[in-house]
Parts: sequence; structure tokens; C-alpha cells
Amino acid sequence: PSAIAITTVENGRYIEVNRAWSELLGYSREETIGHTSIELQFIENAEVRQEIINRFNEQGYLRDLEFVAGGKNGRKVLILMQAEQIELGGETCFLTMLQDISGRKEAEKQALELALQKERVALLTEFMGNVSHDIKTPLTAINTSLYLLERTDDADKQREKLDAIRTQTRLLEKFIQDILTISRLDYAPALA
Repeated sequence: PSAIAITTVENGRYIEVNRAWSELLGYSREETIGHTSIELQFIENAEVRQEIINRFNEQGYLRDLEFVAGGKNGRKVLILMQAEQIELGGETCFLTMLQDISGRKEAEKQALELALQKERVALLTEFMGNVSHDIKTPLTAINTSLYLLERTDDADKQREKLDAIRTQTRLLEKFIQDILTISRLDYAPALA
């Protein structure tokens, strides 16, 4: 079941909590009743509580409010909060329900990291296929020029083949520099 609590609107004191609330935040029912969320450090401070109340007042309810709640002994829990206003014994109160979404958020984070990793592998695979083709072309031109260079005594043709070898060597050097640049970018520290 969801963690459920009832607090007074006027001063924010807990008047009832269920067992799931106690288990989620680590405070027993007896430790909670009569105290405020700030005293228990469930909500960080009065300003944060006021922001939550202002948001509630704007909408008349709270739905899917995510924040980090404090539990007993400094424990932090990522929660999803829902709240409604109710009348109880002539007093206006908040009925609040919480769900621990820490596990769900961690699973979402891991799924995103896995998707990014798969995309990275696909891009690297495509890049390596392109690079191997781009490297084979100048190597073939160099080998052909060397073969023809060995078989000719004509100085003009030798010069022409040496120029072709130089051009293809520069192209290979550029490909290698591009690969090194990409490799460095892969290990560069993340920009803030």
C-alpha cells in the first residue's frame, strides 16, 4: 500500500500515519504523531513546505510531485507525492500519499544508459565500416602506384606515381588523425 499520512493544514502536525509511511521513512507512528514534517526532517525546511503548500493552493490538490524526502537517521528517499484536502473532526487537513520511486528512477536511468550504449556501439560499428573502406582505397592506390613505379624507367611516370603515393599517404594520415581525435573525444572529461 501507499504510505499515507494526515496532517493539519494550520500547523502541519501529523495526526495519523499508516504502517507503510513508518516503514518508508523509518519513524514509528508514535515518533511521528504530533510532530511536523520539518521537525522530523521529512521536508528540508519551512520554505520547501511553503512551496508545496503554495502549489497545493494553486491547484487544490497535488499530483505527481517528485522530491527527495528525509527519513530517520538522515536517510534520503526519492518520493512521488499526491495530496488532497479533507475535513476531519471539523479541522481542515491534508491527506498525503507517498510512493518510493527510487528503484523506478534507477531503472529508468539504467535503461537510458543502456540505450545510449547501444546507440554508441551502432555508431562505432558504422564508423569502423566506413573507416576500413576509406583506408583500403588509398592503400590500394599506393600499392598500384608502387607496382607501376617498379616497372617503369620513364622519369615523368615515376614522378607521377610518387606524387600519387604522397597524395594517398596524406589522405591516410588525415584518416588516422580523425580516428585519434574521435578516440580522444570519447575519453574527454564531461563538459559542465
